[in-house]
Amino acid sequence: MDEELQKPTEEEAEEDVLLEWEFNEYERPERSKKWYLVAGLAAIAFLIYALLARNYIFGVIIILVALIYFLYDLHEAPTVQFAITPAGVHVGRKFIRHRDIAHFWIVYKPGHVKALYLRPSIWTTPQLSIPLEEQDPLQVRGVLLQYVPENLNEEDEPVSEALGRM
Repeated sequence: MDEELQKPTEEEAEEDVLLEWEFNEYERPERSKKWYLVAGLAAIAFLIYALLARNYIFGVIIILVALIYFLYDLHEAPTVQFAITPAGVHVGRKFIRHRDIAHFWIVYKPGHVKALYLRPSIWTTPQLSIPLEEQDPLQVRGVLLQYVPENLNEEDEPVSEALGRM
């Protein structure tokens, strides 16, 4: 287990929670019947091509991708609990001490993005993206500034997240 992503000690688990909220682990896009119709027709077209070209592996890949999308849409996204305490932040069952966070930044663009980003000190650990949901970004910023430096050079969400949302 990564050094900075640890289970909290009993003392840390029982300490005061400064802010807490929950969010969906991932964002489920709203898809219309038209989207499913177009995707289904495209899958059938690719399957026909795979059969005609005798490229059976490609056909299997198309079937697997369609199955994954279908199963993905059947399930609701699990919720994750997030809390800021004087010792660190709890993200689900993981705990990150404040000293193990290099910096944070908040992106707030009404109607598009409202998220907190945490960059761990160890470069091999990916940054965390925490949707702020109904939280006041200024309140979250004020609490975190007591423990973690803010990166004022970061003004936008990571490109990977913008592309993923599109």
